[in-house]
Amino acid sequence: MLAGTDVGPFVHSWHNQTTLHPLVVVAVCLAGVVMLAVPRHFAIIPIILGACFIAPAQRIVVLTLDLDFIRILILFGWLRLCIRGELFAMRLNTLDLIVTAWCIVGSLIWMTRCASLSAAIYQFGQAFDVLAGYFLCRHLVRDWHDVVTIARAAAIISVPVAIAFLIENQTGRNVFHVFGGVPESTSIRAGRHRCQGAFAHPILAGCFWAILAPLIGSLWFQPGRFRYLAPIGVICAVAITLLTASSTPIGVLCVVTASWLLFPARSLTLLMRWGVVFAVILIQVMMMKPIWHLIARIGFVDGSTSWYRYKLIDEFIHRFDEWWLAGTDAYTTWWDWGLEDVTNQYVLEGLSGGLVTLLMFIIVLAVAFRLIGLVRRRTDEHRPRSIIAWSVGVMLLGHCCAFMGVSYFGQMGILLSLTLAMIGSLATPMMAPCNLRNRIVLLAEEPAFP
Repeated sequence: MLAGTDVGPFVHSWHNQTTLHPLVVVAVCLAGVVMLAVPRHFAIIPIILGACFIAPAQRIVVLTLDLDFIRILILFGWLRLCIRGELFAMRLNTLDLIVTAWCIVGSLIWMTRCASLSAAIYQFGQAFDVLAGYFLCRHLVRDWHDVVTIARAAAIISVPVAIAFLIENQTGRNVFHVFGGVPESTSIRAGRHRCQGAFAHPILAGCFWAILAPLIGSLWFQPGRFRYLAPIGVICAVAITLLTASSTPIGVLCVVTASWLLFPARSLTLLMRWGVVFAVILIQVMMMKPIWHLIARIGFVDGSTSWYRYKLIDEFIHRFDEWWLAGTDAYTTWWDWGLEDVTNQYVLEGLSGGLVTLLMFIIVLAVAFRLIGLVRRRTDEHRPRSIIAWSVGVMLLGHCCAFMGVSYFGQMGILLSLTLAMIGSLATPMMAPCNLRNRIVLLAEEPAFP
């Protein structure tokens, strides 16, 4: 459940109204036909293309049902699965069950608290994005070749996206504004343009490409001529991230870069994880303020709002009694500035569905880390596959860091679904077909990927 409560005024400014540009209609129809016709491992690419080039305002509203372009392409994907007999080719695993439980439980709690038809319709859309998007990716991305195909596609797509961002940076005008949902004039902070392209917000654009960077980089270690896409794609992804002029994406880029470069030291993963735990404890003992106050001191660009993110977490923790049972909408009374914008996915989960939803969200991430760690260890003798597994794990770590500075909506939801689906698909062949209890036992016996 990625957006069960209000995450900012810019999210809802184009909701519940049909906005269609002729070029987008043609593009979506063409993308839908491509999804139906191409081999399975190419079928996910139109969704990635749409996320990068179609502005978020483009949508059709039918009987209060808000169908944006991602939802339409997801429907095309499920139509493909039905027509081509691919619907039952996937074997469920523990991650699938936990993602489903997290989404359903969180949605039920949120709808029970809000208790209105409009809330139910809205939350149905959020649940559709999570479950339909995740399981579509699970069906379409099944093996190593599929993951490499996604990496190649991302590297190629990054080139025109980077060019669009460079044009926006130099002109101060967003070429995607004609489609709606993004401003014509690029926002400026401390004298720097915050480029966003077709994305709903500069932070989302930067995080999207910062998280994809390690997967693109893994192409360098794959056999064949496509390995030369790696440096091109990484340079473009880094350029896009920097051109957003936002602290959260740059911080995510630093984390994923450092983590990806630790691949040669992967045998020390357990030691590094415990080292981080002890370092956090030591810092907390030495600090006069709570450990999360460090967020207020981190800013990679001038004008950063890191203090607000610290304050959000601080109030969230100190007002535990107000949200733990079923979430709350009263958070707007906690302080005076930025009340409507919950820029932390962990906080959003708690405010939307209480402690149960937050814990289930954390369990989803923990199980995903365990599974990709299992995959990496089982493929350690096969270097190309091992570094792909490591890169996917670093992508998940990038999501976890991004959650500290932004709540997901728009294009970021499909990237999270794709990341989790890749983990589920790569791990499934390594898990014996057994019942849920045995799968949980198997996971418990495997040390976690940090």
